[in-house]
Amino acid sequence: AHAESMFTVPLEDMQKEQELFDSAKHESFNYSIAYNEREVYKDTSLSRVVERLKKLDRDVVFAVGYEEVREKGKEPRKVVAIKARSNDRGANTVDVDAIMKNFGGGGDVMRAAAIVETDNILSVVEAIGKTLKPGLSIIDTNEAKVKVYEFIRRRRNK
Repeated sequence: AHAESMFTVPLEDMQKEQELFDSAKHESFNYSIAYNEREVYKDTSLSRVVERLKKLDRDVVFAVGYEEVREKGKEPRKVVAIKARSNDRGANTVDVDAIMKNFGGGGDVMRAAAIVETDNILSVVEAIGKTLKPGLSIIDTNEAKVKVYEFIRRRRNK
């Protein structure tokens, strides 16, 4: 089913997705994050990229990109979307739901997402790194969520 869906993706979307995939930074404690400051992606594009990153057998992977949110009667607005995936490591599986809750999102242990109301993608990418500690223990408290948002606000105001 996955192979078939690749052929129904418009070429322009495939090129943007490949650029995002190629941008992935592979961090030292076994996570990868792909982001692009220039493009606006479809929801399905970020999901496809994060699934490809997951195949690299990292403990946890993220795809971060701008998406347009359209609400009836309002102008479209640009937000930062995060897609997160975790590989099954038994008791050591990274809980991406816990990470995404720090950004106002959620999901389940191995698949989660969040939308962050900001136009500063770099602050979100940096904040993701700050929610992980070496050894992949997750900071999962309301205090951490507040710190994530304070960090993003400070970065936006610079």
